[in-house]
Amino acid sequence: ISSSINISSLSVNNYKILKSYHEEYSVLYIQTNNIAYFDFVARYAELYKSLFNRFRLKQEHIHIITLYPLFYELLIKLKPHLQEKFDRLNLHKYPQDMNMDDSPLLCGHLRIGRNPSNTKDVVFPHRERMNITVLKFLLSRPGRVFITTDSGEVQQLARKLFATKNNEPSRLIEINGTIAHIDRDWNYLACESLEKTILDFHALSYCHLAIISKSSFGHLAIMRRLYPYNELYLYCNGIQKLNNADDYNRYKYSTC
Repeated sequence: ISSSINISSLSVNNYKILKSYHEEYSVLYIQTNNIAYFDFVARYAELYKSLFNRFRLKQEHIHIITLYPLFYELLIKLKPHLQEKFDRLNLHKYPQDMNMDDSPLLCGHLRIGRNPSNTKDVVFPHRERMNITVLKFLLSRPGRVFITTDSGEVQQLARKLFATKNNEPSRLIEINGTIAHIDRDWNYLACESLEKTILDFHALSYCHLAIISKSSFGHLAIMRRLYPYNELYLYCNGIQKLNNADDYNRYKYSTC
């Protein structure tokens, strides 16, 4: 016998429901619109026993940094044609014709908000200077650069700043495709841009250094790294260093 439960908020009542369901059913399917809720759910004693028996996860390791990449790697795999496209990006090292030693992969996730490329999106008034600030920061560092953004104007600016002379290979890595916000463009654009979105998400997890916007897309992608807070920065009225989850959580969407 199985049943499902949707968790949209966390309260004492949620835990009471979980306990009653756990006593009555042998299998629980828990759905939530926020991946972070699994962090709290997993701390419930009876559910923790199931996680320990299956994955041997210790109680102190039951948090989003551990659970999210674990569940993602267990459940998500690129289709062969997407994996082939991703492999061609060669994110692990420079192409041989660049005659350069391996250098860090520097990444920028620039979520601008409403712009000509995303007219249905929300407005982020504090991100007016994010594009030039982040791109110049990355320009000052050695290494290849990957930019994912919701703005065609940011793409054009990145190409201009990282342009090379004498036909030299560019430091800039780009994934071609249509820009769209999947949650807000429920039409053909969503399907057309979904491949690019998936590849952008995967690419962010290979970054040695990353500057992200206050956004679940960039944050969750970075959480797939082995050391997610290593060389991790957030744009919030400037570039802020993040050392742990508390650092990320103390910056609010309304001020970033």
